[in-house]
Amino acid sequence: MIKTICLISCFIFFYFNCFSQDAILKRAKREFDTQKSDSAKLKQVAFNSILNLDVNAISQLKAKFNDIKGEGITICQKEDLPDIQNIDLLNKIIITPTASSIISDHATRMATIMVGSGFINPFNQGIATESKLISTNFTTFIPEPIAFYTDHHITVMNHSYGSGIENFYGSEAVAYDVFCKNQPDILPVFSSGNVGYLANPNGKYKNIVGYANLSGNYKTAKNVLTVGAIDEYNKLLSSSSRGPTFDGRIKPEVVAYSDEGTSAATAIVSGTAALMQQAYKKQNGRNASSALIKSILINSAEDVGKKGLDFETGYGNVNAYKAVSTITDKRFIESTVTDGGFVEVDITIPASSKNLKVSLVWIDLEGILNTSKSLVNDLDLEVISNQKTFKPWVLNSYPNIDSLSQSASRREDHVNNMEQVSIGGELSSIYKIRIKGTHVTTPAQSYFIAYQWDNKESFEWKSPVSGSMAYAGEPFILRWDVSDAITDGKIQISINNQEWKFISDTKTLTLGYAELKLPDIPGEARVKLI
Repeated sequence: MIKTICLISCFIFFYFNCFSQDAILKRAKREFDTQKSDSAKLKQVAFNSILNLDVNAISQLKAKFNDIKGEGITICQKEDLPDIQNIDLLNKIIITPTASSIISDHATRMATIMVGSGFINPFNQGIATESKLISTNFTTFIPEPIAFYTDHHITVMNHSYGSGIENFYGSEAVAYDVFCKNQPDILPVFSSGNVGYLANPNGKYKNIVGYANLSGNYKTAKNVLTVGAIDEYNKLLSSSSRGPTFDGRIKPEVVAYSDEGTSAATAIVSGTAALMQQAYKKQNGRNASSALIKSILINSAEDVGKKGLDFETGYGNVNAYKAVSTITDKRFIESTVTDGGFVEVDITIPASSKNLKVSLVWIDLEGILNTSKSLVNDLDLEVISNQKTFKPWVLNSYPNIDSLSQSASRREDHVNNMEQVSIGGELSSIYKIRIKGTHVTTPAQSYFIAYQWDNKESFEWKSPVSGSMAYAGEPFILRWDVSDAITDGKIQISINNQEWKFISDTKTLTLGYAELKLPDIPGEARVKLI
């Protein structure tokens, strides 16, 4: 029996690939990244770059939450100055005395990814189009004085830059952990770096190629979010820097799409965080803690690369739609726990559900400079059902390439200030989430939990969504979310309201995407999966 999945179909608008190259596509040469350690080797590349918002379900988010555009949110971009005359950035950039005097193409590109209006090219409309962006220079890597952030109501910081491989708990990492402790509603987002194919020349992980090569000690801070990069087929970029940190913690926590290094992936996550902040503030009348935003981002991320948690892609690829849905559906918990105490919360799971995931994050106190272990307050997460206890996934951080590439196992985590429990297959009706204050040096420790589950049989388009655009005659990647129960189908297309035509069978629906070659005519198309 052939089952038509809701006759799901979405529009794609086809355009001739004949935009003015100067005014629209802006063919030019531009830096791949601003890695200071590699300044002599910075690659200059000709590009025809289109901002792809499908890989991280941002197109889906925009279609489903058209009132969430970043309104009232300010992002701080710590970098050189974007081009304030760029039409996509008009009236969006706030200039302060801390801004750089240098205008750079890289800063302009990152700014347009985060907040760009899409006037120059509708394919390059940014993420949080109604957010403001304030620029401050990066002559030093430490945060500005607190008043700078509070005066401008900043809740997200974007750091798309790097220095040499620095895998230690240096003064900059300490500074950011102190900053996050004192300003808990501001999330610093860092690129992991573009030296993922290199080995760390120093320390515990010395000479292990492809691991422990974050480009800057500030990226090893516990309370920030560090971002790696994948391509449009969910494959890790070889240049994307990886963990673990000096003390075995998970970095990067998440990845996002980029065709230009980890800088653009970081800008995508910063723009997503701005949308999440607006959604939370609209619902609760106040800013969200950075730990809550972080818990939701890692919990709603989709597994890519090696199966499960790993030091290359962390908890997975950011899914902006699921992240905002977690907020609007109120699938999160905010509470505190004391030393030696525990807190238990029951969650009810709907019938016909599978694959529960629960993530815990807390803002930890700063560690001691150059410490070998940065964790201070240690919490532990457990999920319990039918007298069975599920512990979080933990990686082997022993400094050996075989150990570092091992799959995660379930056990207590006494290294990270974030933990995740996932339970595959069919679910019980009630699960108990237990948080233990294993070692808390303060009167109480605040923590944040996000949780989600999947429907047993479900299908939903990520791309195209209504109003999606594509170039006629060019490849277009169809993307979807599907349950494991649905394994194969047929893809059909209708051009300009003509009859439906068979495109292909797909036997790998759980892969989540398929490439489609669009006809070389302009107009409107619909696709459907049967």
